[in-house]
Amino acid sequence: MPSPIAALRPDLVLAGQQENRERDVLALAAAGINVCVTAMRSVADGQRNSPPWQR
Repeated sequence: MPSPIAALRPDLVLAGQQENRERDVLALAAAGINVCVTAMRSVADGQRNSPPWQR
């Protein structure tokens, strides 16, 4: 059974490293879904890694 996220067939999934299990991220990638994993450790990391429209 595909995960609920994979069933939606998204173009991209953004996954926070601390909030998501590695096996779930790997399963999405194996299903052919582009996954971007972020690793925010500080406010500065969040500012550097946020999309331009959120800065």
